[in-house]
Amino acid sequence: MEHAPARLTLSSGLVDCAIVNWDLAQAIVQADAAARRAKTTGRNRTVLVDGAQLDEVQARLQVAQQLDNATRYELINPHGQPIVDLRTGAPIGMEMLFRPSAGVLEGVSPQRCINVAEETGLIDAIGLRMLRSACTLLRHPRVANSAMVVNVNLSVHQLMREQLVEQAIGLIETEGVAANRICLEITESHWLDTDGPSRRVLTRLLDRGFLLALDDFGTGYASLVLLRAFPFNHVKVDRSFVQNLGETREASALCSAMLEMGRACGLQVTAEGVETEEQRRILTELGYIRGQGYLFARPQPEDSLPDLLREMLSNAQQES
Repeated sequence: MEHAPARLTLSSGLVDCAIVNWDLAQAIVQADAAARRAKTTGRNRTVLVDGAQLDEVQARLQVAQQLDNATRYELINPHGQPIVDLRTGAPIGMEMLFRPSAGVLEGVSPQRCINVAEETGLIDAIGLRMLRSACTLLRHPRVANSAMVVNVNLSVHQLMREQLVEQAIGLIETEGVAANRICLEITESHWLDTDGPSRRVLTRLLDRGFLLALDDFGTGYASLVLLRAFPFNHVKVDRSFVQNLGETREASALCSAMLEMGRACGLQVTAEGVETEEQRRILTELGYIRGQGYLFARPQPEDSLPDLLREMLSNAQQES
């Protein structure tokens, strides 16, 4: 049987050391950044780093150094944002979110930090820190005996490392937390191979009892492919669809379609970015049960989460 010829392309990054007068170590870092830019701007091309790009690359190097210090010296302060029952406002879950400690990485957005962490490999240490924080919350007396599940974001870069499974299992066993109390979120808009290392790692995590969620559902190019290829338990509809509810008919139609798609696949569906009572009302009318957003609570430091959950549960019981 003849096989179709493989088509190879080359993306490269070049740096002009004579113009910007970098030393060799800096030049290698700059060229690597240029190669990544070549891949993200269409591939099969060459990108030249010149003096005009120096400030941005140097800024990323500074963020990387501060992140390295933050992970090395435990200067990370995870926050949590509740996932609620839209009908009552009662908390039914929690998502742990990366935040640095006060005075660290000031003015740098969490998303920028995560992007740099993925580029430098620091995402592994951050991911384990967030998982440990989830375990701490699940062991709290106000949470331990509930049915609450805590979500932790998982980078696609982490999924490319087979040792992730052993690290995650070892951590929850040390913390004394059941795997089915933790839901690992994978962002749809990132690249996710359907038949490679990431699939094997996800399957092994599922086999060990972890729950899996597809985050930012609807923003990627292969929603149906991913839902069919991976054993997800949940999907989270991206906030960009929720924010237009009440303003356009298309927004309601899209949210309804994604809910039905998730249900048809046997998945629980959560609407992200709920900020107004009108959005909550429309989602409830469409049939949504689970929601998350500023309407219910902004992300809070991990040490305040048990009290936040108690207060939200009390308010929900009074309103009912």
